[in-house]
Amino acid sequence: MKKGIVLLLVLLFSSLSFSQEANAFSKLRKRFSEAENFSVDFIFVGRNIRGKALYSKKFGEKIIFGSYEILVKADAVFNYNKKADRLVISPRDNEYENFSLKAILFDLPESCKIVNTDSAITIIPNNPDEKNFKRIEIFLNENNLPDEIKIFDLNGNETLVKLGKFKFNSGLSEKDFVIHKKKTTKIIDFR
Repeated sequence: MKKGIVLLLVLLFSSLSFSQEANAFSKLRKRFSEAENFSVDFIFVGRNIRGKALYSKKFGEKIIFGSYEILVKADAVFNYNKKADRLVISPRDNEYENFSLKAILFDLPESCKIVNTDSAITIIPNNPDEKNFKRIEIFLNENNLPDEIKIFDLNGNETLVKLGKFKFNSGLSEKDFVIHKKKTTKIIDFR
């Protein structure tokens, strides 16, 4: 009888723990879905790439690092290299999706398995060959915001992205989501 009660308590607490863990991803998604816009600083560790990512439900996504500005709209990606004074416009494709926080939280789960543990939320594609990665691990900080994201590609390479200084609903406007090119900028349009 005592063993039965202990087993029942263990199962009860483990199911409560699992329920809380399973909600970690849902809570994270909810936090971001409620924001009209946000910005975050990032570092690609090992590549020494530092920058800022901006997101707006209304205006799209923009990534700024070094001499690059990348603007992602619904149907196209605008990649501006200030040093080369060149703007390349391409149709939006799946390659971009692996590195977009919006895509990781909202688009990928439709075709992936979500695994919650004490230390990370792991996204595993149902068909890795279609997604070009084996898994993505999201590590949350004490505020339940992504602190680190690890992306494991099909070749066994690992990309670590550290995130910080999240700002939600901080007044980003349309002018924050334009490319600041020169009049002399060469434009290459692949659309």
